[in-house]
Amino acid sequence: MGQCSVFNWCGKFGSCNDKNGNETMCKCLPGFELAQPDLGDFSLGCRRKSPLCRKNGDNSPIFLNLKMVKAGRPDGQIWADSEKQCRPECLNDCRCQAYWFKLYQRQTESNTSTCYFWSEDLENIQEFAEDGHDLYVGVPLSDIESASRSCGTCGTNVFPYPLSTGGRHGDPLYATFSCDNKNGQLYFERPQGRYRVTSVVPEARTSTVQVNNALNCNLVDVILQHNQSSPFQVSSGCSGGKNDSLGSTRLSEVKIVWRKPKEPICSFPKDCIWPHTTCKRAPDGMTRCLCNLGFSWNSSSFSCSSGENADLVN
Repeated sequence: MGQCSVFNWCGKFGSCNDKNGNETMCKCLPGFELAQPDLGDFSLGCRRKSPLCRKNGDNSPIFLNLKMVKAGRPDGQIWADSEKQCRPECLNDCRCQAYWFKLYQRQTESNTSTCYFWSEDLENIQEFAEDGHDLYVGVPLSDIESASRSCGTCGTNVFPYPLSTGGRHGDPLYATFSCDNKNGQLYFERPQGRYRVTSVVPEARTSTVQVNNALNCNLVDVILQHNQSSPFQVSSGCSGGKNDSLGSTRLSEVKIVWRKPKEPICSFPKDCIWPHTTCKRAPDGMTRCLCNLGFSWNSSSFSCSSGENADLVN
């Protein structure tokens, strides 16, 4: 029994993961933020970054698919044949926060598959739960995708640009991650091994990865130091690795910071979907979406800015 067994340990809309270290056990769901950021803890839980429904109808919500998650008691239900029948029911009700579809497979229970709904704030959210299920939580798309080509989310982790799992999302120089769609877990991939990501903080450009012991913490540091071209480096050493107040053993964690990205890499002019950019060869030899004359790359907003708003630091 870990701390996540304590009811609502991480507050409303805060997910709890007993497999994480003490500093990353609680986190707000994607699209949410601490209700009282000045306190720096989860005593009051999390709140939405923006309303789920807007009067003008803009920014319709999408649904996060959170794997192996359980939450407090739902407050509504209907019979349904598939998950696809649950979604429109939730979309048409601005009070609907989330839903879960339960499929009954026994022949004696045919035609009793059920959509469960939450219209109140989600409480007691537990991640990586053995008796968990797919929980669909509604959020505005703009609250989880900060830039074009953003990967969006992986489970309860926001996965911002320039981080990438490959393909057309993110920056290929940052494609050192993978998302396990079966359990909703994010991994930091290196030739020497893979490390589970327990937290991603886009504002600080940091991700926290889990290792077995302090020796592996040092190994991650050495690996990144020897790869001078890597945009990642260790920002702080091992933390955790001790038992918590309820006796659960915590694995060690190491925090990794990523460099601000340069202009996006491109192969064809159509790849440059950023305003005021043109696909051409950059001074580093790569073909990038370079800012047009009079504009400079802003590596914080991932856009080309003019005048005093430009950020020349890459």
